[in-house]
Amino acid sequence: MKSRVPALLCILALLLTACASPLEAPTDAFTETEIIADGTGLTGYVRNGVTFVSGSDLSEVLPNFHLTKDLTGGVTVYSRTNQLKLPSTASVEAAGADRALRLKNDVLLPIDALEALPSLKILRDGQTVYLSHGLDHSDIRPGVTIPVLMYHCISDNVWGYESLFVSPGDFREQMQYLLDHGYTPILFSDLDHLEDFEKPVLITVDDGYKDNYTDMLPILRELNIPVSVFMIASFIGNEYYVNEEQMREMCDSGLVEFQSHTYEHLHLSDHGPEEQEQTMIQSQLAIARATGRVPYVISYPQGMFDQNTETLAAKYYSLGCRTQNALWVTDDGYYHVNRLTVKHGISIEEFAALLG
Repeated sequence: MKSRVPALLCILALLLTACASPLEAPTDAFTETEIIADGTGLTGYVRNGVTFVSGSDLSEVLPNFHLTKDLTGGVTVYSRTNQLKLPSTASVEAAGADRALRLKNDVLLPIDALEALPSLKILRDGQTVYLSHGLDHSDIRPGVTIPVLMYHCISDNVWGYESLFVSPGDFREQMQYLLDHGYTPILFSDLDHLEDFEKPVLITVDDGYKDNYTDMLPILRELNIPVSVFMIASFIGNEYYVNEEQMREMCDSGLVEFQSHTYEHLHLSDHGPEEQEQTMIQSQLAIARATGRVPYVISYPQGMFDQNTETLAAKYYSLGCRTQNALWVTDDGYYHVNRLTVKHGISIEEFAALLG
C-alpha cells in the first residue's frame, strides 16, 4: 500500500493557504492600520502614505456596497445608487491614491478615492479611519411630506424644564398610535428609498439624556421602532447623559443612530465661522469614537443658525435640522429640516393633530 503522507501534506498545504491573510501582495510592502466601518473593525493597509481597504471586507459590513471588475482590469465601486470607476493594477508599486490594487480574489481600494462617493462618510482620526453610510441628496425623493418629531427626555423623573419631559407611558402610547395609523418610523438613512414607505415618520431625540437608554430603549425594542438621537458630544458620560458603552449598545440594537447636536451645544448664530466649524468637527469625531459610526445629520441647538452654519453644515453633513413646528417637505431644503416638538403632557388627540 502506498503511503498517504504526501497526499496529506498536500491537503494540509491547501488548508494553510486558504487560512492565510487575505492580502495576497507581499505583506512587507504594507503597514497595517485600523478602519472602523459602521462600528466593525477592519484591517487597513498603508503604503507610501496611501490607505487601502479590502473591497470584500467593506461589502460584508456596509449595506448596499459592492464592486465589480471589468474586462479592461478596472474596478467599479457601487455605494447605494452612486458609482465610482477606478483604474486598477496588479502591481503593488503602481497602486496609489487613485488606483486600486487588484488581487486574485479581492481588490484593495484607496480610501482617498472613495471620498468621491457622496453616500459614504469618511472621517480620519490620526491613523484610524471611520467609514459609514451617508446620504446623497439626489437619492431623496422630492415632494414627500414627512413629520419629523422632536423629543428630549423620556422619563417620569422631571429634574429640569418640565416641557422637555415626556413620560414613558405617553411615549409608548404615541409610538403605538403611529403604528396603529399606518405610519412607518424610519431613520435618516432610509431617506434614499422613500418609495418603500406610504407614511414615513422620523423620530428624533435631542441632547442624549441617560433616560434615552434606561426608559426609551426598552420601548423601542418592544415596538421595534427606530429613532435618531442628536448627541451633545462633550456631554457623553456626564451625570445625566448616556455614556459610550450605552451608546454602542443602542447603536448595535439597530434601532438607534447617533447624530450631531454640536460638541458643546453652541447657539451657532452667536459665533463666527471658525468656532462653528470646530464644534462640528469635534462633534463628529467624538461620536465616531464612541459608536464607530460617522454622524451625517446635524441638529442646530435651539434651532439657531445663520448662513455660515448652512455653508459649514453642507461641508460636513448631509442634512441639517431646525426647531420649527412644521412638517418637512423633502425638497424644501436639506439644511432646513422642520421638526414638530412633542411637549410634556400632550394628549393623544393633540399628538394626532400635530402629525397633520
